[in-house]
Amino acid sequence: MDKNDEAVEKTELVLKALDYALTFSLDINKKDDVKKILDDLDPEHASDEEIETFMKLLKDTDTFMGMQAAKKETEKEDLPN
Repeated sequence: MDKNDEAVEKTELVLKALDYALTFSLDINKKDDVKKILDDLDPEHASDEEIETFMKLLKDTDTFMGMQAAKKETEKEDLPN
């Protein structure tokens, strides 16, 4: 598999996992909850080591998305009426 394909698949998985966590009220900061997510979405990669790595990806992505949403909200407030 091409490295670009792997990156796309990982990105899609992260976005699906964040949506899954929101839908089922799971906490991406809790290892057991992230294990539930991976067990459902990508059971082949649900080892302890991979769960830790995936938790970091989820947290980083969630933080980035939150920062982008706050930036957009600020930009929206700056628009003239």
